Amino acid sequence: INGVDEAALGNPNVTWEVANQFNVGFDAYMFGNKFFLEFDYFNNLRSQILVTRNASVPGSTGLVLPPENIAKVRNKGFEFQIGYQDTKGDFDYSIAFNASYSKNKIVFWDETPGIPDYQQSTGRPMGSSLYYEAIGIFKDQAEIDAYPHLPGAAPGDIIFKDVNGDQEINGLDRVMNTKSSMPRLLGGVTLNFSYKKAIDMSIFFQGAAGAVQYIDMVESGDWGNYYQFFAENHWTPDHTDATYPRAYNRSEPYWTNSANTFWLKPTDYIRLKNIELGYSFSQNLTERIGIERLRIYANAFNLFTIDKLNHFDPEAIKTGRSYPAQRIINMGIGLTF
Repeated sequence: INGVDEAALGNPNVTWEVANQFNVGFDAYMFGNKFFLEFDYFNNLRSQILVTRNASVPGSTGLVLPPENIAKVRNKGFEFQIGYQDTKGDFDYSIAFNASYSKNKIVFWDETPGIPDYQQSTGRPMGSSLYYEAIGIFKDQAEIDAYPHLPGAAPGDIIFKDVNGDQEINGLDRVMNTKSSMPRLLGGVTLNFSYKKAIDMSIFFQGAAGAVQYIDMVESGDWGNYYQFFAENHWTPDHTDATYPRAYNRSEPYWTNSANTFWLKPTDYIRLKNIELGYSFSQNLTERIGIERLRIYANAFNLFTIDKLNHFDPEAIKTGRSYPAQRIINMGIGLTF
C-alpha cells in the first residue's frame, strides 16, 4: 500500500487471549471446628497469546512478521491451609500453616527451528534463561591448556563446561536453566498463644523455595568496590584453591559479561517475619482509672533469616541493588478509652 510492505502494517486479526481455568478443592472442619483444612488444585491454560513467529514461516527470512495469537502457556499447582485451635484451661492456642506451589511451562510459542533441545524454552517455565555451566576455577595455566576455554582465559578464571563435546566453548554450550527469580513454593506458619486473656503472643514465619538470583559482579574494580566475601577468598597465585575467581576490573574477564551458573544462587529461605508479646491489664484495674483497655507490647520484624544466599536479602528484586529488609524492634502501649 503506497510502497509500504503489508507484512509490516500489523495483523488485523489480532484478538484477545483465551484463559481456560480448572479448579477443584475441598474444605474440611472437624473436632468441633477445632481442626480445619482447605485445599485447592488448579490447572490453567492460556492460549492465543500474542507473539511474533521466530522464522518458522517458509520464505519469511528478512520480513518483519506481525504478532499473532499463537502461543500457549500452562500453569498448574495447588494451595492449601491447615490449622488447629483449642483451649486448655486458661491457655488458648492456635496454629495454622499455608503453602502454595505453582509451575508453568510454555506449551507453544513457535520456537526458532534448529536450536538444540537443551536450549529450547518450549516445554520449560517462562523466565527460563540460557547460562554457561560453571564447573570450577582454572588453578593454573596447565589446567587451561588441558580443557576447552574462551580466548584470553587466564589462571583464576571460571571454567565453562563443554556441553556438546566439540572441544570449543561458544554459544552452543549454554544450557536453559528452568529457575527464575519467582519462587515456586511459598508458605507461612502462624502461631497464636494466650494465657488467661492477659498474656498473648503471636509468631509468624514465612518462606519460599525454588527461585534463584543472579549476583551482579560487574561494578567492581575501578568502577566500584568488591564484595567483602569475594575479596576475602578470591583466587591469587598463592591461593589457587579459592572459592571465587581472580580479581578483575569491571567486565574485563569473559565470566562477568557471559551469564553463567557460578553467579546463579538459590534464594530459598525461612524468615521470622513478625513476633509480638503483649500483656493486657485486668478490667478491674483499668476501670478504676477510667480506661476501657490497657495493653503493653513489644514486637519485632525480620528478626532472623535462614537462607542459602547468605550475603543478600533473599526477597530482594536484584541482589546488591536493592535496599535490604530492615530488622525493626518496637515497644508500645495501647489505650482504649
